Amino acid sequence: MNGWAKHSGNAIVTNPCREGQPMPIMEIADLEFNVYPNPFGEQATMSFTLPADDEVSVKVFDMDGRLVNVLMDKAQLKSGTAEINYDARTLRKGLYFATIITSKFGNKTIKISSLK
Repeated sequence: MNGWAKHSGNAIVTNPCREGQPMPIMEIADLEFNVYPNPFGEQATMSFTLPADDEVSVKVFDMDGRLVNVLMDKAQLKSGTAEINYDARTLRKGLYFATIITSKFGNKTIKISSLK
């Protein structure tokens, strides 16, 4: 078998090697990302936990996929929990998407709601 990927619970096990070569195994941990309160008024807190050091971007998009805010852009962060205090006074009332983008742990998007 030339390369394969298998999902097993919360991990993805991969084998990008050809037959007869050593098989590296990589586990990808779940990326934790929360926004609270949700819905929110003038401010929200975005909290995320990185299992290891990583490059991180956090962005907010409207329902049409247009970029509204860049809260963090390719920041090099250490493992652990981090928080961003989001000043949302410029947002109109409605639904948006908050997305965290990492180089090692993938992306996660949460639907958020502005009440103003």
